[in-house]
Amino acid sequence: MTWTVVGHKGLQRDLQDIGDEARPRIMDGLARLVRHLDDEGDLDSRTTFSSGPPVPAPDLAPLRASGIPGSYRMRVGPYRLALALLPDERLVLVTVAVRRDDNTYSTLPDLHRKRFRDR
Repeated sequence: MTWTVVGHKGLQRDLQDIGDEARPRIMDGLARLVRHLDDEGDLDSRTTFSSGPPVPAPDLAPLRASGIPGSYRMRVGPYRLALALLPDERLVLVTVAVRRDDNTYSTLPDLHRKRFRDR
């Protein structure tokens, strides 16, 4: 069973604000994440090594201070996505997409939490 990406309704506005040139890059990043989850089964980087070359893990880091288990921030070039991995549903819920600036990491957890509750 494969993972599915679902975007919060606010994500569409975020993508419009970002612009047309960045959308394909963001969608490619999400597709890489889904392929990684389908192939590897988890995000533990220690399991991505085998006798062959290492499998590149998506650029994810836990989203601290969100209060939601399974929340991550994903870096796609100068953009940051907030998402939640829901393994029981095999669902990647993307809540926020913003261009990184000085306030990104202070506002991202709050916006993610608000949109996650509003799903």
